[in-house]
Amino acid sequence: MQYFFMAALCWMLVEGIYLYLYTVKVYNVSHKMLVYHLLSWGIPAVFVSISLGIATGINGIDSFVNDKYCWLSSRSGALWIFVTFVVLVELANTVIVVRVIKEMASMQHTSDKKIKKARLGIRACLVLMPLLGITWFFGLLTPVHTAFLYVTVILNSTQV
Repeated sequence: MQYFFMAALCWMLVEGIYLYLYTVKVYNVSHKMLVYHLLSWGIPAVFVSISLGIATGINGIDSFVNDKYCWLSSRSGALWIFVTFVVLVELANTVIVVRVIKEMASMQHTSDKKIKKARLGIRACLVLMPLLGITWFFGLLTPVHTAFLYVTVILNSTQV
């Protein structure tokens, strides 16, 4: 489960990189698909291997694969590996979204009003948020209040 969550987050990062290269740098990005696949499937394998090694060293392999235990255990440290991974991916995608919105706003004619630019940026941001997985930030707030759990599930369901 950890591997597939991390792979999904990596694909969201790849979408952000793809969007950045396509919008800001205006590169031909279709020939880099092999690199995208290697990143999206390989990086999670490394992090899951680290989590598995830590969990095995602390409580044995059973604590990572047994149905009675959660792989997001704070005792083994796997929780913090996953949370750090989510934060890094989401920060990168947030920077990408801000840069893309800034680029999109600068493409408008200079005579346009600032309000129109702000609306365009907000609309673009709202559309791009679920695609790039920025809704996972609400998942990080679930320890604060249970309502964030519901918000996370609802917002992440818009990715489909």
